[in-house]
Order: sequence, then C-alpha cells, then structure tokens
Amino acid sequence: MIRRFFTPKQRQTPSKPGVEQGGGRGWSGLEEWRLVAKYSVGPVEYYLYRDNSEGVRLAFNEPPEPGEAVVKEIIAGNIEPSGEGERYHVEKRMSGYGRLYPLVIDSHIEEIAFEGPGRGVSVIHSLVPGRWIDVDLDLGEDEANSLALQLARKAGRSLSLAQPLAEGLTGEGHRVAITFSREVSRFGSSFVIRKYPEKPVTMLTWWRGGLSPRCRPPTCGCL
Repeated sequence: MIRRFFTPKQRQTPSKPGVEQGGGRGWSGLEEWRLVAKYSVGPVEYYLYRDNSEGVRLAFNEPPEPGEAVVKEIIAGNIEPSGEGERYHVEKRMSGYGRLYPLVIDSHIEEIAFEGPGRGVSVIHSLVPGRWIDVDLDLGEDEANSLALQLARKAGRSLSLAQPLAEGLTGEGHRVAITFSREVSRFGSSFVIRKYPEKPVTMLTWWRGGLSPRCRPPTCGCL
C-alpha cells in the first residue's frame, strides 16, 4: 500500500536512518525536503522526497542485516531463517544484484542506471513518470567493477578489459547493458537495467504513455 503526503504541514527533512542529509548526490545544500510517498516491499521501506525546486529523490530502508556467519549457515542449509529480515538478506546475497537488490524487487521501478563511481544511481519510477530520479545510493569503483562483472555473468556474457561492452537478458528477464572499467566510459564501470514488466505491455499502454520515454513507440518521437 502506498501512502502519499502532499500537504505543506508535512514538509520535513529526511531524517530516517540510512538517508544522508549532507552527503550523497542531490541532498547537499538543500534546506528542505518533503515526503510525498511511502510504501514497502516485503521488509524494505521506500520513501519518495521532493525538494523546493521539485527535484525528486528515492531513499529506502532495509531490515537489519544478520551476521555474516548466520547468512552463510542459512545459505548452506544448516539453519532456517528466523524471520522475514534474515530471509531477505539471504535472497539479496544470492541474487547477484548486490546493493541494487532493493531497486530490483521494487515493482514501481522500471529502469535502473548507474553512470559510474561518484555519479550515483538513478531510476525510472512509476510514481514519477517520464523522468529519471536520483536514489540515495552510490557505488565505489571496486564495487561497481564487481557488480558489472556479476551482471554480465547473470546475462551469460563475457566482460573484461579486452571486451568491455556487454548486453543481454538475465534469468529474470531483465535487459542489461554494461560497460567495464574505464575502457569505454571515462567515469568507470556503468550499466543500465531495464526490468521485465510484471504486467504484459499492451498497445494501449504504449499510446497512453505508460512506459518511460525510452520505451515509447518511435512514432511518438521519443527514440
């Protein structure tokens, strides 16, 4: 269930745990954000904020992570998860999406893009159609390189310094396009994940503009 907040009385800065107020792309130097929507997917809570200039940002809050030993024991089948939080973190570990996993399981998110270390993650979100919005998430160079290689493996493609471009479909049906290191992009490893829609796409959906600008028909002048 999505809760929306639009009244001026509910303006607030994002003080929830895990949301940076001074750091992170899009938050620095802004005096006030207001919460406009809150929802959850499993044990993960998601928050959409707007600033005074109508910028939009997505933040999320995951359940506490169990110890490394516990996660390994659950994956090995030696013990059962004690709750939804432990089950979530085991599924996240096994997914191959790393810290992107909360964005992958959110059905409101249609595309995920990362342009390189220091440039942040952005998404196309169904509650804010037709534009990219920033996410309170950044990846360092080593993590970005590792995730790029993992995404390529999920799509059954090779990726290396000698072959720094890859594109394909993951087992879940998501389309990925990946660049590796600085061989192609001067910012480092980058990728786009276009998620497989849970609901079938009809021609009516296309003509009503229910998809992101990159996905609309060529006759709309968007490609």
